[in-house]
Amino acid sequence: MAEIRINTTGGLKLYDADNSHYAQIVAGTITSNVDAITLGHDTVTIADNLSLGSDSAIIKFGADSEITLTHSADTGLLLKHTATADDKPVSLTLQTGETDIAANDVIGTINFQAPDEATGTDAILVAAGIEAVSEGDFSSSSNATKLSFKTGASEAAAEKMSLSSAGLLTVADDIVFKDGGTIGVSSATDAMTVSSGGIVTFKDDILIKDAGTIGSASDADAIAIAANGVVTFSQAPVFPDGSLNIADIDLDGGTDIGAAIVDADLFLIDDGAGGTMRKTAASRLKTYIGDAILTQVATINETSFTGTLTFASCFTATYRNYFVIFDNCSVATDGADVNMLFHYGDSNGSDSTNHNYAFMRRYPSTTAAANETNGNDIKILQAQNNGAGNFFHGNMYVYQPLNTTDGVTSGTIVSQGNTNDGAGAQITTLAFNMPESGSNSAYTGFQFSASSGNIKGRITVYGIKNPA
Repeated sequence: MAEIRINTTGGLKLYDADNSHYAQIVAGTITSNVDAITLGHDTVTIADNLSLGSDSAIIKFGADSEITLTHSADTGLLLKHTATADDKPVSLTLQTGETDIAANDVIGTINFQAPDEATGTDAILVAAGIEAVSEGDFSSSSNATKLSFKTGASEAAAEKMSLSSAGLLTVADDIVFKDGGTIGVSSATDAMTVSSGGIVTFKDDILIKDAGTIGSASDADAIAIAANGVVTFSQAPVFPDGSLNIADIDLDGGTDIGAAIVDADLFLIDDGAGGTMRKTAASRLKTYIGDAILTQVATINETSFTGTLTFASCFTATYRNYFVIFDNCSVATDGADVNMLFHYGDSNGSDSTNHNYAFMRRYPSTTAAANETNGNDIKILQAQNNGAGNFFHGNMYVYQPLNTTDGVTSGTIVSQGNTNDGAGAQITTLAFNMPESGSNSAYTGFQFSASSGNIKGRITVYGIKNPA
């Protein structure tokens, strides 16, 4: 039968039923009285160390002993759930005893340390750790907590990365990805790819907040993007040779110069041979191409009927001769003639009353010719149809309107229109030779009018380049 024996060395031996084996309890050196082991109703209290001598000793927890803590020789401890059913994880909870959690309270900590390091100083400090830190006072509706990841370099471990309760990951230094690594979301895992050469490729658009900036450590706002999309550079952009294609420059949205081009205005020129973009002044362009043969000096585009289409002072000393084009012109009164007369004298001009001209009018079936002298007007076309789609067009050459030496201004007019008498198209060719009342007069302008009613249309005056 089972026995309890005390040997001469003070050992307490507990024998099994047939006294073949025993377990012994031996007290070591005792320097003072102590309750080494206390057996209570449902607890066991050990006053000092508890040593499990086996290299594979196991501590079991629970009525079913389903949770075990096993010593792995020379390695560590294994915490295991022995149940084999699904969803039976091992749960390790670090729970503070504090009953009133305030902001920035540490709820739990796991530290990594080498306290026995022989070199001492930094080596024996906490080298790394993970802390759970409250982000505010805990309440019935809040337990906001961040995870703080601490590492040390030559210091006690300090926070280098944190994960907030809202999921915001903050890193104190660089983030390094593998060659060809990606950053993305669940629906686009490769939204951003970083190649082995450091080239970043985006799968879709890049959006920056209103008034956001892009820059470098020394120039944070190198590129500023306003809320309306206007991009401002803190420095002038520098492009590699040949990288800026003229086709990429869109001038449609630019502001018009609002005035005639002058010699000092600048243009961009590609030098051709080297492909370098340079500037040049308008004066140099003018030297290269020469003055234009025709230069527009005046125009009228009257879309509503009016009494006259008048150029009071379009003839100046800049040009000796002039070319005039008139198109999309019409009369308000059916059957009205189209007349032209010159102005002479000062800048306001006076109506000439002495127009000498010869003309030929041609119709589909007939030809008529006549000569008129001292007419108040030059009759360009007669009896015009004012119906829808009936316009008259033509051109006029004026030779030396400012000539006062010879007292002669001459020229030609060719015009075409539709009559109102059923004859159809009318073509008029005429030549004029006109001193004003026998005097040497300078003609400064002219006007178009209808023999009755009003007139409208577009007339443009060009100066002809003076001969060398």
